Amino acid sequence: MSVPTEKRDLAWVQESLRAAVELEMSTIPPYLYAAWSIDQAQDPSSCADTIRGIAVEEMLHLAIAANLLTAVRGKPDFVHAAPSAYPTQLPTHIHEGLVVDLASLSKDVLLKTFMVIEEPMAHLVDDDLFTPTGAHLIGQFYADVFDTLAALKPTFSTAGQVDLTAVPITGAQKLTITTIDEARTAIELITHQGEGTATAPFDNADNPPELAHFYKFAQIAHGAELTPTKPFSYTGNAIQMPVVRDVTPAPADLPAGKAFDLAYSRLLSALQDVWDGKGDLSDAMFGAMPDLATQAEALFTAGHGPAFRVVDANGNPIGPPPGGSRFARVIQILDNALGSAPAHTHGAFWRGLTRDQFVAKVVLAKPLLAIGDGAGSNLVKALRGQSPFGKDQGVPGATIFRMPKNLPPASDIDIDFIESWIDDGCPDAPSVDATTTVSLTTGAFRPDPADHVAYFRDLDDWAAWHATPDTVDKINTVQGANLLWLDYAIDATHEQAWVDAISTDTARAAFTALAQRQQQTVEAHYGIPVPLLTLLDGYERFGNDGLPDDPLRPSEPRHNMDSPVMWFLLGAFAEACVRLRIAAEFWTFFQRPILCGLLNDGLFRADRFSVTGFPSTAEGRADVFAFVQQVADADLAGEIRSRYAASGLGAG
Repeated sequence: MSVPTEKRDLAWVQESLRAAVELEMSTIPPYLYAAWSIDQAQDPSSCADTIRGIAVEEMLHLAIAANLLTAVRGKPDFVHAAPSAYPTQLPTHIHEGLVVDLASLSKDVLLKTFMVIEEPMAHLVDDDLFTPTGAHLIGQFYADVFDTLAALKPTFSTAGQVDLTAVPITGAQKLTITTIDEARTAIELITHQGEGTATAPFDNADNPPELAHFYKFAQIAHGAELTPTKPFSYTGNAIQMPVVRDVTPAPADLPAGKAFDLAYSRLLSALQDVWDGKGDLSDAMFGAMPDLATQAEALFTAGHGPAFRVVDANGNPIGPPPGGSRFARVIQILDNALGSAPAHTHGAFWRGLTRDQFVAKVVLAKPLLAIGDGAGSNLVKALRGQSPFGKDQGVPGATIFRMPKNLPPASDIDIDFIESWIDDGCPDAPSVDATTTVSLTTGAFRPDPADHVAYFRDLDDWAAWHATPDTVDKINTVQGANLLWLDYAIDATHEQAWVDAISTDTARAAFTALAQRQQQTVEAHYGIPVPLLTLLDGYERFGNDGLPDDPLRPSEPRHNMDSPVMWFLLGAFAEACVRLRIAAEFWTFFQRPILCGLLNDGLFRADRFSVTGFPSTAEGRADVFAFVQQVADADLAGEIRSRYAASGLGAG
């Protein structure tokens, strides 16, 4: 929330509400873990029911945050919003430095984690056990969001919002957002349930009044109920701390732990389906809870707790999506390199660290980073296997194994990203007001074509002319999988064969790395958010061979698509990224320039492939430019497939 008030725009609101979804996703697993850790037979004050009730209200807050984001034309991503592993920290500088972990219920957990998370802006009760933190609080975060919405007065979209009437705890409220007053009501429900009002520790004035989360946790910590009238104090009826099973989260290789992780991840996918218009909220959010609780009980009985790892259908870890903060991307690279394997000696030291803590980190008595000198940083040397690392590879003078030890190395593309980030001073950028990936309405309609030439030259440079062996290997992996897309585009019965091919661990890693590099190239040349009109202009000219010669590449000055089928393989790449949820917003958007380019290629370059529906004239070119902006997001992939089926390229 460090963006000055006067610079907060709708992009800032969207990114803040994405952070709100992450925030609510971060708190639910620790609350459930603590509730499930309680021995039900030795819980005389029903503390487990209290904490489970708080977790259920957090699920409602999650749904409200998703509707708010959808109302301002953002899209929630539940799978990637959930922490990929615990311990974690809350997003967007809320309670900066607070480490949130999975732990059995204890007085310490209540006072130092749960009450800190729910800390109210107004402290209404004298409490000798809890000291106000002075941190940026959840209530202030949501107040900032509402104040910005009130100032901007946006038109709210109902498309994609989910009616919450059927959720039992909403009091039959829809909680869909169509006006600023409805936004206020929704945000106040979140803050009042969490911290109470500015004048009372209750989230409502019903008879009996309902305490806010902070005070419910405090009652358990104090061992007494809060008195219902002023002066409020924890001197009411006694509350007995229950007996708990004090265990740690299950290791990744424990079968029961794997089963829980799969069930939890299916719940996240089911939530995604609901906001994608394909599921029922009550079933997705609450229908799965009894099964999760049963699996959690089996784990606790066996001496472990659930780890809440986010995994794919094969049980492989899913990290945060590419894009967003560069520091977050560095953490993702390290997480992906380690996977579910145990870390050696130093542990997964990066998890739960802020950017500043990470930059200052010392590992094995060596500073991790040399800011401004990526190649000279021990992190980069460890990942590349350069002295003093690489003992296992016979590197002269090396005394330490290459990292990650006894596992496949990180890709050159990923290590290059980390090295570049260190060279640039380790920024935690882009900032919150600049992380919206794309813009459908901005950009120069006809910018200097030299800008496009520089972009395509850069693209060619890393993907072809100076491609590393690792990049070539990943391109070959991706193209091999996407050849099956060509069959699918002609005959839908081949869809599963293509989906299976892109879903292997090797293919997913290749798609992820290349998608990240391509997106970085686009953003480096066109900025963030990527302006659609400018990119359409570039791909229109690239498609119809209308770019000027490249003065820096006299041996091959033209920038155009070599083989016609490459347009469709590029379309297959974009569709695969969307299906695999790799920067899905960006790659959905990027299908528009691809479609624009391939239509122009077929219309204006002789004897390439067939395009119907547009004349090969200046008017036809303008019609294509307008058409690709009007296709619905959900129809873009199908449009590209149908264009391949009608192109004549697949004949015979």
